[in-house]
Amino acid sequence: MIGGVVVALLLALLTLLYLYLYRTYTFWTRRGIKQITPIPLFGSFLPVFLGRKNHGEVYHEIYYKYPDSDAVGYYQFLTPKLMIRNPALVKRVLISDFSSFRDNEIYANKKDDPFMELNPFLCRGETWKPARTSFVAGLTTSRVKSYFPLMKDTLKHLDDFLTDKLGKELEAKHFSNIFFMTLVSNTAYGLDANCFTDPNSAFRKMVDLLSKTNWQKFHNVLIIFFMQSLKTWLGYSFAPKPMQDFGARVMREVAETRVKTGTRRNDYVQCYLDRDNTVEEKVHELSNHGITFFIGGTETSSITSGNIVYDLALNQACQDRLYQELKEAYAKSPELDCDTLLNLPYLNKVFEESSRKNHVFYALPKVCTKNVTFEIDGNELDIAPGQLVMIPSMEIQMDAKYYPDPDVFDPERFNEENKRARPEVTFMPFGEGPRICAGMNFGILQVKIFPLTSCIQLQNPSHGEECREIVLLQTFVFRHSRPQSVCQTS
Repeated sequence: MIGGVVVALLLALLTLLYLYLYRTYTFWTRRGIKQITPIPLFGSFLPVFLGRKNHGEVYHEIYYKYPDSDAVGYYQFLTPKLMIRNPALVKRVLISDFSSFRDNEIYANKKDDPFMELNPFLCRGETWKPARTSFVAGLTTSRVKSYFPLMKDTLKHLDDFLTDKLGKELEAKHFSNIFFMTLVSNTAYGLDANCFTDPNSAFRKMVDLLSKTNWQKFHNVLIIFFMQSLKTWLGYSFAPKPMQDFGARVMREVAETRVKTGTRRNDYVQCYLDRDNTVEEKVHELSNHGITFFIGGTETSSITSGNIVYDLALNQACQDRLYQELKEAYAKSPELDCDTLLNLPYLNKVFEESSRKNHVFYALPKVCTKNVTFEIDGNELDIAPGQLVMIPSMEIQMDAKYYPDPDVFDPERFNEENKRARPEVTFMPFGEGPRICAGMNFGILQVKIFPLTSCIQLQNPSHGEECREIVLLQTFVFRHSRPQSVCQTS
């Protein structure tokens, strides 16, 4: 009798589970949208959960499953999600219908991330706009240009480091990461630091704290980036609290010291100290923005710059052409200014092509915030608030329809004629629309200053012309050794 009841209950539960999963995993087919066949409970993410593939590889498979479709439905575990493939619809999501897709999928809350509540990428609702306005106050075009001398000073540390490593194999990501630690430390945190030689510098300690975070635990990464509700319920922080506390303490000490001593410095910190509000309000803003700068300004820029160095190492002709452009620019103006750097045409092409080919982020995850209707493959689809939408930015930038032979490094893809021939919104390394990367101007400048390491030696009048040429070659020319590393040659 009891056994029969137990069996009946189990059958009932299994039936309910089947009906639930059936309804969940037919979400897109019931709406006339092509979908990826899901695996129960995991959707399309079982290979990611098992560690067999990263989510970028999964996105790649989804993107090319239906190559002629405007969009493809898939499931992020139990959550239906829509991958937008058509650039015209991508433009609607990011720009023209921005009010319907205002929020990013990934977010932080004050309880779990006390010093990330003003992060313009992680804010939702009505808070993102004032948070963004606060963050970019110190990143206007004129202010970023005023930081240029501090950035150039940082090059001296990198030049010393590279000179000491002549003939040795170097990991591009490693030395670019230390360079940007030093640069961001100097310009954003107001610390005259040299992370190349000082293992106890504040930024080295922050990196060490970040390395001990949940990000290093594979399944915690899945929760932090792909299961937002579970992340909140478990109390996971987007960035480790010890790192946030340490960074905030450093920023507070810098700010309070300057207020007490009246010391001034032309950097990001000074911009906020000059504002007309209380010291506590200034420190609160700076503590939040400092953490944002550290995570966004250091890691993303070092990845981009490391890839540029690697691409140049593989493509000697491109490297030679860029070298010649930099050499000619210095010949015309030994004190190379910010405007000249930003307007070097071939450097711009190299930067854009490497950014296209080596996107830092696989995708732009968005959340619908207001009802909107899209026409997808001839069918009208009503998208309701809360629906997750994903822009596969990396896949679009590697799609042969827009970039023939996409694996080939070809800076001429970004000459004016080729750019005009492509559809809009097929190049978005910083995102696009009102929520485009808030630190884009700063990021572009600090990445473009990275190749100038060699040219610093031109400032030394003690070198003759022949010696200057040798120094330039020693500190700039790289050759390919193995994936993700370069060798310096004399």
